[in-house]
Amino acid sequence: MIATTSSASSAVRGNKGFTLIEVLIALLVLSIGLVGIAALNLTGLRNVHSSYYTSIASSVALDFEERLWLAMADVNDGCLSAADVDAVLGDLVDAWQSNGAGTVTIPGLTVTRTGFRQDPDDFWIEASIRVGWEDARFGQPAERFPYTARVVCAPVAPPATP
Repeated sequence: MIATTSSASSAVRGNKGFTLIEVLIALLVLSIGLVGIAALNLTGLRNVHSSYYTSIASSVALDFEERLWLAMADVNDGCLSAADVDAVLGDLVDAWQSNGAGTVTIPGLTVTRTGFRQDPDDFWIEASIRVGWEDARFGQPAERFPYTARVVCAPVAPPATP
């Protein structure tokens, strides 16, 4: 008996491997997944930067309140005036915008007073500020951090009785 091979018998066994179209579809699915992961990574980096600057803005706001308390030490009796609060704010901005060694700053830092209230009975003052910054690296709009500090006034000495 003579053994013969035919092309029909090899077609019946089936081809093993992938066709070119299957490989291209797999690469398309993989590339879409990788683009999604890269976009997720960029969004995460943007949110981390925003959180970092928000925590620095919180430190700026707390520093403002501590400077108000320090200014109250210079007041013998009564409350701080709006001019006193503006002077404290000016010192605060100068301190946080300086780029000396070891300082932490925010790009485009602005601190503005947005309100001032004084208790009619001179028990407290309330000063509101807005800390703002701009980070152009990610094309984000300017961010704002509002903060309100309430400081108790120094007690007024009662009039001397004869």
